[in-house]
Amino acid sequence: MKEGGPNIGLRTLHNFSKNFHFPDWWHAHSMLVPGRSVVRYAYDSLHNSIRSAAVGLGNAERHDRLRYRANVSQCGFTIIEVMIVLAVSGMMFLAAVILINGRQNKAEFTTGIYSLQQQLQQAVNDTTDGFYPNNGGFTCNGDSSPVTFSSTSQKDTQGANGGCIFMGNALQFGLGSGGAAASSIGILPLVGNQYNPPGSTIPTLTVSAAAPRAVYPGSSERQVPTNTVSVQYMENGLTVAKANTEGCSGVNSGICYTESGNATIEATGIVAFVTGNSDGTITSFGSSGNYSLKAGSQQLSLYGVSGGSVPSQPNQSLSAASDSIGNTLNGGASNLHPAASASICIASATTNQSGLFTISSGLRVTLAIKSGLTC
Repeated sequence: MKEGGPNIGLRTLHNFSKNFHFPDWWHAHSMLVPGRSVVRYAYDSLHNSIRSAAVGLGNAERHDRLRYRANVSQCGFTIIEVMIVLAVSGMMFLAAVILINGRQNKAEFTTGIYSLQQQLQQAVNDTTDGFYPNNGGFTCNGDSSPVTFSSTSQKDTQGANGGCIFMGNALQFGLGSGGAAASSIGILPLVGNQYNPPGSTIPTLTVSAAAPRAVYPGSSERQVPTNTVSVQYMENGLTVAKANTEGCSGVNSGICYTESGNATIEATGIVAFVTGNSDGTITSFGSSGNYSLKAGSQQLSLYGVSGGSVPSQPNQSLSAASDSIGNTLNGGASNLHPAASASICIASATTNQSGLFTISSGLRVTLAIKSGLTC
């Protein structure tokens, strides 16, 4: 108990009883006056009672102090107990962080993969509209096959390059093995010979006769413009998967296409949208017997790239992509092949997920989310 508690009155009375003494005259008169001994007895009895109560009060106070100290010691924690609490709290915090981070990563993957679907469909639409990204001064010469280029100080009007025709766009998936390059898509415009034979006035009727090539220099070319290529990025670290177990069965590649006619599956890193029908026909005789092929809104077909001295694969440079499509390196022979469909597996950078894109012959881009990194 605290000093000055509710029993202070009893303690004060006890102290008074210890220090009080009857005077000598009291003792003298108590011997002479009848009844004084009785008073003294009563006083002694009261004094002893007060004394006993005070002793009991002291014992009670000591007991309360001991109990208070015991309670205080029981309210504390040992070092081991504190360490256990900290360890459990840390594990709970770590679990919460992992859970929140996992959900955030999945949300980022979902956002990035659906954004890529829109990018691919937009690339198709731009090609259908005849979009020709001539950002620099150059002219295309169609007097040889494949076509050649020379620089100029003026931009040419779209469709006005003599003897050349804009034939579509090719998409190279991945432009390097790591970082932003692996998440890049290079869009290379394709041009070909408008006339066959080159230099004549006879229109080219087929894709193979047009010998389309990329407007980008190959590994051993000069005088070929480089500023016509556009580069887009797959969001949130998306990259081409190392394999495509569903869409490219039997082919060790994340991207493949199925050839039209024979259903052969070929590995590739390039998917192209090329003018003409799926059988490779660009045009046929009109009712007037005239031909006039210029860049503009046109029918497109799906193509894949394979074969040649530089096999097409994901994560190669733009120069290697130009070589894979075909240029002066192989004498103008094009490695573009009509495709019934293309399958593209894109892997997440932070979750165990992937997106399987399928491009049909109608150039419609569909998406299926898959568990695992190889579709």
